Amino acid sequence: MVYGSQQYAVRIQLDPNQLATRGIALTDVEQAVGNANVNLPTGTLYGRERATSVMATGQLNDAKAYAPMVVAYRNGAPVRLEQIGRVFDSVQNDKVAAWYNGTRGVVLAVQRQPGTNTIEVVNAIRTILPSFQAQLPPSITLSILYDRSQSIRESVRDVQFTLLSALILVVLVIFVFLRSAFGDVHPEPRAADVDRRHVRGDVLCSATASTTCR
Repeated sequence: MVYGSQQYAVRIQLDPNQLATRGIALTDVEQAVGNANVNLPTGTLYGRERATSVMATGQLNDAKAYAPMVVAYRNGAPVRLEQIGRVFDSVQNDKVAAWYNGTRGVVLAVQRQPGTNTIEVVNAIRTILPSFQAQLPPSITLSILYDRSQSIRESVRDVQFTLLSALILVVLVIFVFLRSAFGDVHPEPRAADVDRRHVRGDVLCSATASTTCR
């Protein structure tokens, strides 16, 4: 989609006072402009093997050609278009325009097809932008006005971070649970075992009334 594009046209601004003074209606001017600016075939040239259309060269291409156009005759004198108004080069619709950072420009909006990936489309566009810029005149700069994939990329990063955090928390919970369960299955140490841990010496024996141990 193209926004802010302009197509060339010649604009005519008529002076109502001049029209009233000479007794010329707006329809008279419209008809005169249409008759003087024709681009229609004037006939056909028939040959032995082919037929060729002959075109009239009466189309006017700029404001300079429209200005001396005769609109009507008053008192035997021609009334030209430049005498009853202003003729200048312009565009078809001068009420539509586009700006980028305060500079006039043309906005090209690229929209993805249904069922396609937005990020892939944007990546492909960014890849070919340098080749487009190389073909443009030096006075024209190609810039990115809005990139919808930025918010989508951030959403994807948030989802990935959330999944990674959830995975880490699940692993930690499982580790703590297994550690607690593994600690509960060990029986408590017996009293004799506790006593043996505190014995220091080279020989460990069962002491009786008739036996001396070191």
